[in-house]
Order: sequence, then C-alpha cells, then structure tokens
Amino acid sequence: MAEFLRRRIDELSSRKSQREIALEAGYEKPNILSMFKRGETKVPFDKVPALADALEVDPNHLLRLQMEQPGGYDPKVIDKMLGQITTSGERKVIAALREANEGHDLDLGDKEVRELADSYRKILTKRAAAKKVAQSA
Repeated sequence: MAEFLRRRIDELSSRKSQREIALEAGYEKPNILSMFKRGETKVPFDKVPALADALEVDPNHLLRLQMEQPGGYDPKVIDKMLGQITTSGERKVIAALREANEGHDLDLGDKEVRELADSYRKILTKRAAAKKVAQSA
C-alpha cells in the first residue's frame, strides 16, 4: 500500500497537491498521507472509498491493498466470504469475454486461460515500450 500511495501521489503531483488529495479524502492535514506513504499507519477501512476518489483509482484495487497491509484482513477470507473483489479494469475484461462468447458461459480450459494471460502480457509489453518511446521523445 505504501509504495502504491507514494507512486500514485507522485503521478498526480502535476495536477493536485498532497494537501488537496488529503482534503478530498476527508483529512484536514496532509501529514496523514505522508504517514501512509511511509507505512507508519494503515489506511482505515472506512477511508478507502474517499481516498480512492481523491487518488483517482479504482476503489476495489485500493481496498485489496488496504486488506493486504500488515495486520489487515486476509484477502483470501474476504474472497471466500464475499467472492473475489474485482477492479473496474477486471470487470471490463470479463465483459469483453462475455461479449466475445455471445453471452454464453465462459468454459475455458487451463491452456486457454494461459493463452489469454500470455496475450495480456504481450499487451503490457507493447504498452511499456510505447511509454518508453514517448518518454524519450
């Protein structure tokens, strides 16, 4: 969580200050974000939605990170109780697969799942290469 927060706050720094993020998340002082970024204190469960909005990230992704903090909730227990928490990006993939399968059940074998994962890794590699090119330009 701490690393994610450091990176995301840095990514947003050209558009909003840490103080603005803190205020949007319902905190009066930005020092709490510094404590989160250093891992000195945990993001409270009830603050996840507001913090996700302030950081402009999927709240379910932030929730999973919050649960994985030391002393947090065990995501496996939560998944068993409530079903796996999915992000908006993951839901887009599921929707695309359903559309491609014309609404029928997704009956994929292990080999097909590995092929899908390999295809996605290729997309990520292309994305990283394009980002590198854009940064060097």
